[in-house]
Amino acid sequence: MTPDSETILARLDRLERENRRWRRIGIAALALLAAVGVLGAARPQPRTITAHQILLTDNAGDVRARLTAVDGNFPSLTLYDGRGQTMISLKGGGPQPGITLGDSSGKTRIRLGGISPNLSFYDDAGDTTVSLDGDALGPRLLLFDEAGKMRVHLGGPEPSLDLMDRSGYETDIGVSAAPNRITGDIQQTSAASIVMFKREGEARKVLWRAP
Repeated sequence: MTPDSETILARLDRLERENRRWRRIGIAALALLAAVGVLGAARPQPRTITAHQILLTDNAGDVRARLTAVDGNFPSLTLYDGRGQTMISLKGGGPQPGITLGDSSGKTRIRLGGISPNLSFYDDAGDTTVSLDGDALGPRLLLFDEAGKMRVHLGGPEPSLDLMDRSGYETDIGVSAAPNRITGDIQQTSAASIVMFKREGEARKVLWRAP
């Protein structure tokens, strides 16, 4: 055997030993990865997150949603737009439970909820323009002018439609309180009546009624 042949055989033998060693290392690594995968799959996933406040941020790091407990007692979920203005607020307790919707300037436009069932709409000044109530006084629809004065009242404990203008004149269609034609005592009219008033201070003077 020539020296060159011996050198080649020695190199082949060394390469074969290294190959066997790397193969054993590879098998061990695969076994370790498999064991980690099995342990990870067997580990129970968390089902409950306990925190006083949870923040959801966008790619810029700005807060877009906040889940917290108001005063440590009442749950609250608030959603923000890209400028940090409140768009939707959901509260589960306190003096104003319910859902509030805001516009791009952060002004409240719609509120659903409250201590009693209520749906309200608001103008730029924050004054109520439309209110739909369903409390113990009966279902009512109220319309307000830009000064916050009620102009239309529909519903209540008894069926009625009341129309009021800025000059103090009022027309009640349906059940209303008006003085008796003969005795002057305040009595409740029927649903088939129309009474027209002129407000004089806190009192209302009957201008015309039928029947």
